[in-house]
Amino acid sequence: MPEIGRIIELVLGVVGGGALVALINAFATRGKVAAESGKIEADALESRIQSAAGSVIKVLQDDNARLRADIQMIAGKLREGQETSLRTTNDLAMAELRIQRLSTEVGEMREALAVASISEAEDKAEIQRLRKENESQEREIDRLRSRVAELETKLRGRS
Repeated sequence: MPEIGRIIELVLGVVGGGALVALINAFATRGKVAAESGKIEADALESRIQSAAGSVIKVLQDDNARLRADIQMIAGKLREGQETSLRTTNDLAMAELRIQRLSTEVGEMREALAVASISEAEDKAEIQRLRKENESQEREIDRLRSRVAELETKLRGRS
C-alpha cells in the first residue's frame, strides 16, 4: 500500500489542497444537489400542473356558465311552449264548444227546413186544391150567370 499513499501524495501535490477539498466537498454534497435538483423539477412540474389545471378549470367554468345559460333559455322556451299549449288547448276547447253549438243549430235548422218543406208541399197541395175548387166554382158561376141571363130573357119575353 505504500504505493497508494504515494499516489495520493502525488495527486495532492498536483492538484493542491484546495482542489482536494473541492473534490471532497462535491462528493459529499452530490446527494444534496440531487435532492435540490429534484425539488426544483418537482416545483416546476407542480407549477405546470397548476397552470394546466387552472386552464382546464377555466374552460369547465366557462362551459358550466354556458350550459346554465342554455338550460335557462330552454326552461324559458319550455314555459313559453307550455303557455302556448295551454292557450291552444283553451282555444281548442272553445272551438269544440262552438262546433257543438253550431252543429246543434244546424240540426235544428235542418229539422225546421224539413218541416217547412213538408209544410210547403202541403201548402202547395192545398193551393192546388183551392185553385181547382175556385175554377170549379167560377165555372159554376159562369153557368149560373148564363142560366140567370136565360131566365131573365124568358121573363122579359113573358112580360
